[in-house]
Parts: sequence; structure tokens; C-alpha cells
Amino acid sequence: IFGFQTRIETAARRLADIRGVEIRNYTIIYQFIDDLDNALRGIAAPILQEVIEGRAEVRQIFEIRRGRIAGCMVMEGRMRRGALTRLRRGNEVIYEGPLDSLRHFRDEVREVANGQECGIGLKDFSDFVEGDVIETFRQEEQPAR
Repeated sequence: IFGFQTRIETAARRLADIRGVEIRNYTIIYQFIDDLDNALRGIAAPILQEVIEGRAEVRQIFEIRRGRIAGCMVMEGRMRRGALTRLRRGNEVIYEGPLDSLRHFRDEVREVANGQECGIGLKDFSDFVEGDVIETFRQEEQPAR
């Protein structure tokens, strides 16, 4: 299954793993076209599989000296400073980049677990809106099947 600028639901990912179905998701059209062409030729490149580490919902926005940060509640998994991050507003991806700062109350921390509140700052982004969802993820390389 090839996807372009889509999000794969957790249940669908599990079902695909159980049934041995390969899912490839792309955000850059040229990578999608190249991999599709290679797959049709039978020489597929290693797969970069996205693994969601955590999701947090923006509950409040705070003004600070350097700009704005998002006051969030971690809804799933964990948020980790330095992780690759995607900010979603509804079904639209608004931002992709690193999680720049992470605070739990007034302390700068490395990670915040499920069910805890935190303050999140994203590199070169401050246009938060209440209700936005911030996902952290990592890319794992797996050999082509």
C-alpha cells in the first residue's frame, strides 16, 4: 500500500503487520514516484517506516519572551525533546520539524509521559491554535520485502 501525505491509523497498521501487508507513506512526491517505479521493477529500496512515539493536544497558548509555546496534554505515548514532530490542525499537516523545547511545569525535561501536561516549543513555529495535535515520531529503516 502506497500513501501520500496521509496518516495511518494505529489499528490499520497493526492489521497490516499481522497480515504481512507493506505500507509505505510519503510526504515528498519525488520519493513516492521513485519508490513506486522501483517497486514495479522489483528493486524496491529499504523502507523508512514511521513509528509514532506520542500525541499531545494543545490546550492553551502561552506568550513568552521568545514567542509562543503550546500548553499541552499528552494523550498517547510520550513527547521527547528533539524528536521529529508533526503538528496537525484537523486532517491538515501545518508543521513538520524538531521539538525544540519541552517543559514540565517550570523544568526543562527530556520527555513527558502519557497523561501529563507539558509546554512545547517547536523550531521556527509559533502559530499554535487550541485543539491542534502534536505528534512525535521516528523513522526506522527496514529492508524491502
